[in-house]
Amino acid sequence: MAVLPFFDLSKFEGDGIKTLKWLQYVGCLETRVFPEHFEKSLEKVKKISESVDLIVDITTGLSIEECIKILNAGALAILVNEEVLQELSDISPSRLILKTNTTDIKKVEELCKFAGSFQWIARTQDYPPDFFEKASKLIHKSVLPAGGNRMLYLEFPVKPSVDTLASISLHSVVPVVTSEFLTVNKDAEPEKLHLSDMVMIDAKTDRKDGLYSTLVVNELGVALGLVYSSKESVAESMKTGTGVYQSRKRGLWYKGATSGAVQKLLRIDLDCDGDCLRFVVHQTGKGFCHLDTLHCFGHASGLPQLESVLTDRKENAPEGSYTARLFSDPKLLRAKIMEEAEELCDAKTKDEVTWEMADLLYFTITRCVGSGVTLEDISRHLDLKHRKVTRRKGDAKKAWEEKLKDKGGVANSESS
Repeated sequence: MAVLPFFDLSKFEGDGIKTLKWLQYVGCLETRVFPEHFEKSLEKVKKISESVDLIVDITTGLSIEECIKILNAGALAILVNEEVLQELSDISPSRLILKTNTTDIKKVEELCKFAGSFQWIARTQDYPPDFFEKASKLIHKSVLPAGGNRMLYLEFPVKPSVDTLASISLHSVVPVVTSEFLTVNKDAEPEKLHLSDMVMIDAKTDRKDGLYSTLVVNELGVALGLVYSSKESVAESMKTGTGVYQSRKRGLWYKGATSGAVQKLLRIDLDCDGDCLRFVVHQTGKGFCHLDTLHCFGHASGLPQLESVLTDRKENAPEGSYTARLFSDPKLLRAKIMEEAEELCDAKTKDEVTWEMADLLYFTITRCVGSGVTLEDISRHLDLKHRKVTRRKGDAKKAWEEKLKDKGGVANSESS
């Protein structure tokens, strides 16, 4: 992560929503929730978390119960003070970021047992000259218990200089910068920091032409192809909200400008070493490759292929075809889903389970495509469910309990 933009929840309307659209290009935002607006803010956290990761500052006097609700709403992590950190000791450290101004390295080491990451606030008086270098080495010397890197954030109440950002990036410190100081249109707002410059500040390349290796993937993480980027092409991509790359022979390459297979930009990030960019895009048209396939390695397969075929059939299925019947007859589709679900439950062998699950997926994805739901929507909601920290009982509904008893099944279970 090269930068963590701060977004004010009170601006989640009108022009603020437009700003949020391009802030999402970095994949994660920070925001703050106050007790007096908790319920409204909680709904906003839920809504925004459906499309981008959120780190929520709750050092405003929220109760422990409210902190848990924020995590259950889908927040990637919460910013807490030391007192709350101790009270949330049963929460995974990866979900807790300690907001502090301590310069005691030994104390930081001790607190690493409870906090996954740390955030300091840039202030008028200087920190000790080598503080962030020491803190970074300490924090990054071990990965999180569940895997992944610990992070060190530095919040800037005022606009930082480019030199300041470059100096802290040497120690893997991520700046937290309010959205009011950022832009994706430098021509219109030259006084602001360009988001692409922030993203590229940690990028590395050993190519003689100075271009950056770039992996292009779709929403599901499927690799579409390998291209090259420049600082100019990344800036243009963010400005236009589309896939723009650097051709080694022809300058800027606006993907799909001639073929119509344009890309909607979703996110840009760097790999763990900073030597490969990743563009996450929504690919339109026949696909990314000039051979009219989804990617440069051939056709889609599995669930993405099924989704693609059903999406096309929804619009173009011949009248009277079975798929057309499924889309036009909700009762038939409902019956088939329930039928295949029961057959899956009754399956005994590995081959039977595989066969019945494939049938069930065909009908359930037909249901999803018919309702405008994508595999990406489902994947995102699975991620959000995984972030819940409160366990709940997973009892079957009464209508199904009798059926389970008749089948000799168990109606009660516990899920997380």
